[in-house]
This record gives sequence, structure tokens and C-alpha cells, in this order.
Amino acid sequence: MCGRFAQAQTREEYLAYLADEAERDIAYDPEPIGRYNVAPGTKVLLLSERDEQLHLDPGILGICARMVG
Repeated sequence: MCGRFAQAQTREEYLAYLADEAERDIAYDPEPIGRYNVAPGTKVLLLSERDEQLHLDPGILGICARMVG
């Protein structure tokens, strides 16, 4: 199942909004994804807040399944 996801700017443009000490050594493609339907397994950049600071982290879009038993 695809999810709606927007990554309309480049990695450097997003990092420009963050503090100068933000991690810039991200191995993922710096170009925008260029589409809104993003399939599970697609490499994306995730903007999140931790410890009252914004972070841009590489991630893989998807649903985490858990075995119950």
C-alpha cells in the first residue's frame, strides 16, 4: 500500500532550515523523490523532533509487521 508523502525539496534545502550543527552526512540521494505516492521500501528523509531539536534522518518508508505467537 502506498502512502502520501511529500519530499519536495532537496536534502540541502531541508538542512538549511535546521541548526548548523545538524548532521549532514546522510548517505541517501540528496534529490527530492518527485512524487507523492511512495511505496513501502522507498528510502526517504524523515523530519522529526527529539530532545527539543529537529532532526533529518534517513529511513525506509514501510509498515513494521510483528509476529504474534
